[in-house]
Amino acid sequence: MIKIVDKTQPTSLAEQVGQGLINAIRSGTFKAGTRLPGERVLAKQFGTSRGTVIEALNLLERQNYIERLPTKGTFVADDIDHELKMVRILFPFPEPEISLDALSTMEMWGASSEVYRGIIAEAGLRNGEVVFQHFEETDNKLAIARQMRRLNNFDGAIFLGAQLRPLMKAASATGKTCVSIVQRPLLTHSIPAFSTIVNDLTPAIDQLFEHLKRRTYKRLRILRKMAVPPNKIGIENNRMKTDEMIKAARKVGIKASDDFIYQTDNPTVAWFEQLINEQDLNLENGSEIFYCMDTSFVSILYQYASANNIKIGEEIGIYGLASGITFHNLFPPLTYIRVPHYEMGHCACRILTNDIEHGQHKFIHETVQAELIIKEST
Repeated sequence: MIKIVDKTQPTSLAEQVGQGLINAIRSGTFKAGTRLPGERVLAKQFGTSRGTVIEALNLLERQNYIERLPTKGTFVADDIDHELKMVRILFPFPEPEISLDALSTMEMWGASSEVYRGIIAEAGLRNGEVVFQHFEETDNKLAIARQMRRLNNFDGAIFLGAQLRPLMKAASATGKTCVSIVQRPLLTHSIPAFSTIVNDLTPAIDQLFEHLKRRTYKRLRILRKMAVPPNKIGIENNRMKTDEMIKAARKVGIKASDDFIYQTDNPTVAWFEQLINEQDLNLENGSEIFYCMDTSFVSILYQYASANNIKIGEEIGIYGLASGITFHNLFPPLTYIRVPHYEMGHCACRILTNDIEHGQHKFIHETVQAELIIKEST
């Protein structure tokens, strides 16, 4: 039975009509190959204008639910069963493309593309169609309403981190099925009506420091890039990682504290040389282990070690935390904690498609374990 549109809802009238027609097709009211009622008849049934019905039919035609035949009318697509089983997933992203140029750093590109690959791989197993679309970061109400109209062309969406939060909140308010891939500090900022996928670093960090203890390192030095401009969520994320590293180091008897955290907004070899002189650090006795919170510090330490004949993995230790794509071809190979971006994309798509297929929100919060990759740099 077709329901009259609710003009008090934030969802547009055309979207409500479109969803009403899809529901009627799913329920068998309109079967494959049958002719739909005329636009004026539908407008009367839905309690809206003919223009709104035309807009809704345009939407359904783009989604392959219907076919328009000149002089004959509008028909439910013959292969509608395929379309009804297809799950349409949106991956909204602030940058116009996932490319190194757009994302500015190799690590950001690696993380984002790994998430996207994971989503696509899982969608391929579940008759899903994933569409990547550029959405501007904005809190303008008209712009958000326009973005919601685009989002409503899809069955659900997967959001990455703290990006596009105003759109996430708008989607939550309408009950749209969505999943958010977050890091643990972001859970305090997560959207209540979303399922979440989060990485768990703790087991891998504990394993790392057991390894460092066996290698007899004495002090943990943390190199950190300042957030420019300062970002609350970014600062929380850095603080969480720093606290976990310091806690794990102390647990195995490696000295660590906030006094051993060094940060800059412009990591260079010259900056590191100045740091060594100011702190009077001895980099030749095998006691110092450096955690490069930002991947740019890794290449700086390797350059410095090469120029000063310091043996990485023997006289100093170096490790990082990232997707790992920026650590390829380093010599000696780098020890790092691999953030499971690919697996998180898989997980997000699985949870989203399950919710869509069963027509219910379970609000699952799933954890994916990080992996420790031990190499010669420690």
